[in-house]
Amino acid sequence: MTGGTRKRGATWSYYFDLGTVGGKRQKKEKGGFKTKKEAEAALAKAINEYNNGGQLFEPSEITVSDYLDQWYDLYCRPNLKYNTQVGYLRIMEGHLKPRFGKYRLKAITAAILQEYANGLKMDGLAKHSITGILSVFGAALDYAVEPLHYLPANPMRYVKSPKVEKKPRERIILTLDE
Repeated sequence: MTGGTRKRGATWSYYFDLGTVGGKRQKKEKGGFKTKKEAEAALAKAINEYNNGGQLFEPSEITVSDYLDQWYDLYCRPNLKYNTQVGYLRIMEGHLKPRFGKYRLKAITAAILQEYANGLKMDGLAKHSITGILSVFGAALDYAVEPLHYLPANPMRYVKSPKVEKKPRERIILTLDE
């Protein structure tokens, strides 16, 4: 993709090629910048936005909290029943956002997730609760891989759910008289 800056009267403008549509060359141009540096900075931002399909942010820079909100709006609301949405929201707000919300999505690794899963066991959560939390985060990360392409692979795929032993029930032995 070629582009550049030029002076038009008293102001600077940038331009770059969008491609060919119907045999005709398409070009994007915007002007009104006071300096050449401003025009070059705007050119870099415009090319980045064009290459990312209109997204104003770099997908690798999104935080987990922002991504979970986006996943909830794009996937959960249109595709899940109301009670499932409420359950997912409870897990996201109560477990995932407090622990991972401030980190970048690209920084989440299988080792961090395995440590988190083991920590849930140590906190005394039931196997069903641990499985629910991990499966919600796994589904969210699956959506980040495909169709959004924010991550190359889902790190949750490599996390093993910790074994949770059931407490043996106390047996009450009745005598013949009782």
